[in-house]
Amino acid sequence: MFIPLVACAGANYRFDPAPAPIWIQQLPVTPKAGSVDAVGSVEVSLEPRVDMQRAFDAARQRLAESLVSEIRSQSSDWSWSKKDDQQTVVEQTVDVRTDIKLDGVSQVSAYRDEASHAQYVLARVDFGALAERVATRLRRAIEDIERSLDEVSGQKTNNIVHALFALLKTRGQTEALLEDVRLLGALTSKDPLLDRYRALIRRIETVGRTIVSAGTYSLSITAPDTTVRDRLRGATRDMLGKWGFVETQGKDPALRLTMAVDVKRLGEEQHGGRTEFLYGAVGEAHLFERAGEWTELAATLPDGRYTELHANEAEAKRRAINAAADTLLSIFRSLLRGAAE
Repeated sequence: MFIPLVACAGANYRFDPAPAPIWIQQLPVTPKAGSVDAVGSVEVSLEPRVDMQRAFDAARQRLAESLVSEIRSQSSDWSWSKKDDQQTVVEQTVDVRTDIKLDGVSQVSAYRDEASHAQYVLARVDFGALAERVATRLRRAIEDIERSLDEVSGQKTNNIVHALFALLKTRGQTEALLEDVRLLGALTSKDPLLDRYRALIRRIETVGRTIVSAGTYSLSITAPDTTVRDRLRGATRDMLGKWGFVETQGKDPALRLTMAVDVKRLGEEQHGGRTEFLYGAVGEAHLFERAGEWTELAATLPDGRYTELHANEAEAKRRAINAAADTLLSIFRSLLRGAAE
């Protein structure tokens, strides 16, 4: 609500002639036949063009908020969830932001009112036309994802990791469509694209289970210290387990991961009249599919990059071997995550 103000002497606010149009008194959002109107208003300044844009933005925001209310009235939506360590698609309550990108909003009229010292704008959106634009955009995106999913489904079992990462990218593209899916659902709940989207994410779920079920791996770790070796093995199992892979002792795993860490004595240094021992961490990790090594995931610790210096030689060596294990695992994890993005 705006409180009438007394104009400063000499100021020209360029008010429109009276009387004010009736539409400035209508409800903030008013449904029409096939469309919805909204009125936005702001206090006037000496810049009419700026005021007009601000009032139009306020009207467009009201239209978007009316859609958000409609979306929230839908009790469920489609999303991804993790259950029993498996990625699954479930229906869950919608949590919708209010920043819907609403296009196709037109300005119907505007009035600069002296009595209320306000700039009013009447805006309108044709929800039928908007639904058509959203459906066209969504249809093209779904078709692209379906083609990508066909390629993923055709991957041979000797390229398990490639297939899995391709599937994850497909899933990410599908999740990116949620805003348009929710918007289309609010505009028209009977569009067949909504069922097509449901079928798409369930197909991704099915393909994912097929890939992961074949995603067995063997793990070979060498380290001069059994404690470090066991710790590295446990951390690697946890990492691969989060991707859905299962360690096997079988003769033909889909993946073979080899990791080796060690230390190299680099020499001695004199500091403050005492001898300190310098050790460097060395290590490498390699991932093999049945088709061969995935060289993009090969991790190597450069000689002399990670070093430890200590007056106690055993301590210097212990710190270096721990640094080798932690750093190699961190590098490999980053490479794996990067390949999945």
